[in-house]
Amino acid sequence: MKNYYKLIRTSLIAFLMLGVLSTYAVVFHSTTAGGNWDNTATWEEAAIPTATDDVIITGPGAVIVYNNGYQCNDLTVNAGATLKNRSNEHRSLTALGNVINNGAITNSNYQFTLYVKGNFSNAGVVSNQQLNFSGTSTQYISCAAGFTFNCSSIYHSDLNFNLEAQTDIECTGTNFSMNGGTMVFPSGSASTLTLHGGSLNDGAYEFNDGTLFMDGGAVIYSLTDIYDATLDGTVTIYENDATLNGTIVNNGTLINRTNEHRTLTIAGDFTNNGTVNSSNYHLTVYISGDIVNNGIWTPYSTYLNGTNKQYLTCGSGLEFAGHDFNDTDNTSPVEAATDLVFGATAIYFNGSELILPAGGISLTLHGSNIHNMVLTGNDNTLTMDAGAVLSSGDFHDLTLEGTCIIYENNSVYFYGEIINNGTLINRTNENRTLIVVDNITNNGTIQNSNYYFTINCYGNLINNGIWINRQVNLSGTSDQEMSCLNQNTFSMLYLTDQDNSSAIIAASDLFFESTMIDLGGGNLNLPSAQNYNLSIVGGYLYNGTLNANGHDLYMHNNAYLQDITSEDATLKGIVRINNNGVVFNGNTVVEDTLQTRTSVNSTITVNDLLTNNGLIQNSNYVLYVNVYGDIVNNGEWINTQIN
Repeated sequence: MKNYYKLIRTSLIAFLMLGVLSTYAVVFHSTTAGGNWDNTATWEEAAIPTATDDVIITGPGAVIVYNNGYQCNDLTVNAGATLKNRSNEHRSLTALGNVINNGAITNSNYQFTLYVKGNFSNAGVVSNQQLNFSGTSTQYISCAAGFTFNCSSIYHSDLNFNLEAQTDIECTGTNFSMNGGTMVFPSGSASTLTLHGGSLNDGAYEFNDGTLFMDGGAVIYSLTDIYDATLDGTVTIYENDATLNGTIVNNGTLINRTNEHRTLTIAGDFTNNGTVNSSNYHLTVYISGDIVNNGIWTPYSTYLNGTNKQYLTCGSGLEFAGHDFNDTDNTSPVEAATDLVFGATAIYFNGSELILPAGGISLTLHGSNIHNMVLTGNDNTLTMDAGAVLSSGDFHDLTLEGTCIIYENNSVYFYGEIINNGTLINRTNENRTLIVVDNITNNGTIQNSNYYFTINCYGNLINNGIWINRQVNLSGTSDQEMSCLNQNTFSMLYLTDQDNSSAIIAASDLFFESTMIDLGGGNLNLPSAQNYNLSIVGGYLYNGTLNANGHDLYMHNNAYLQDITSEDATLKGIVRINNNGVVFNGNTVVEDTLQTRTSVNSTITVNDLLTNNGLIQNSNYVLYVNVYGDIVNNGEWINTQIN
């Protein structure tokens, strides 16, 4: 009986030990001949692997996944070994643990999908249909140097966990989809994801200052967010909802797909060292951060849509180009961090401000036009050429170079100190008016095109060049100063003072040629404390008061006075009188000739002292002199009548 119980006890222990051992994973090895996964003859262990078993494909014979539904734990494919699906059928296999590939994982003539719940390390050939990362925690992918992924798809199933690259990843013809999840490249390692063909799609790709290299027609599809990447090769935007985030550097070509208009959003800062360009269709770029352009910038449209100040930087000899360049948020300014150049671009700023900070930052427009911009110049230079125009906007404290064309009517406003060193002109075939709210200095040319150019000025005018446009209206409600430097003349056709409660003040000798000066019932003052004189050659002085304060009025070439009250003037040249409204007050001295304008009888009124040291005469019509004061004649006085 005792031995019987001993036997029972020994048998029970053996049975329990067998049960315990059966719960541990077995490492399965394929035979050298290989075979079908679900054939026991394929495995040295003479069984079929289960979900808890590790599998090593030893080769050289291929292991073929003949049916769906099989699983293993860790999977290793040795060098020289092959894992693939059966011919003429799509098949899948699930590795619940990690996969190490040193051999080949391929399709047959149909598609093979490998589901991976753990990590994947490649030092061989991966050319099957899909690697499906379907784990429930962070998964890692790595690739040895010199090896590539050639599978059609790398798919990440669970958006709650990341797929993290531990090395550079190189792929040929591989399409990535994160299914709304995230693929992460390690920080500080400057890792590179290389796509020769293929695509990125549906998820976030965090490069952490690593590189995305694309060629061979590789594209960025929809619902794709790329973070903190350096772009290289040719990065093609295939759909409209791709976003570049953080800090993006482009060293290659960024372009939209052919035959389709596409939109790219950049939610961060962008440095272009390569090319940003449209294909044969339009690429539109929306950017909320700063732009540094060290390359070619020619997308069809650029939109600055940041809600904070955005900075623009342009490398030497480079430009922002494309069809149009826009700012959508007029509550936040744009500031130039370097000289800026725009080439053949329509600039629409929606009332937003572009700041040229003090210290020599310039803006150059080659064939570009500005619409609805507030340009704060801070005494910097705006250069325009190749048909560049100002259509509308407010322009503050600028030096103008080149040819500045005013394109729209009453829509361009100059503020502060404006200095023209080039040519200021209206567009051809249209009359145009420019508003100068403060002061303008002309060192170049102000002129008409083939149509009329009018300037409404509310401040002071200094002419040190050629000023020959049709009309200048002095519109200020305070006194306005006019200066002629180096005896340069004002030769606008009409000069009109539109506010008779304020005076025109000579801030130098004033020279007018062929100008019709209408004082509008106001005053033109030659300050008593300064030895400033007034010269009018051709044209006339009309409808107001000249306060000469003992200084000279020189007139020549048929210039005349009409409806003018002259105070204390010394008359030189040939001063002609038109009609009966000219009055001389104070001490009036004729040094040369005073006479009527040809073909009209005229009358002057002398209220105080008239001294003639020259010639007072008729022309072919009669001059009448009505004198209420004194007369001193030291010259020749031969007009028809003195009353």
